Amino acid sequence: LHPNILKLNNIYYNFIRKSVMIHQLLQKVEILNLVDIKNLKNVISELSERSFPFLKHLSIEFCNNVKYVVDAFDGRVFHQLQ
Repeated sequence: LHPNILKLNNIYYNFIRKSVMIHQLLQKVEILNLVDIKNLKNVISELSERSFPFLKHLSIEFCNNVKYVVDAFDGRVFHQLQ
């Protein structure tokens, strides 16, 4: 079987935040590629209100505003992350 792959490229974080469809996809994604996401500062807490239960691989490229990938005090656990 092929993994669930989601690539978000050259968009603003506000668009992601407002998109119900993207949030639904984020809950099922196994491989997430973020490329040039503008105004995204805290990757995990801003992209998912819950967690990423199936996430195995995360790639971040050219996201110049990112300050944190995972907030250590957030309490989210990634059981599948490799």
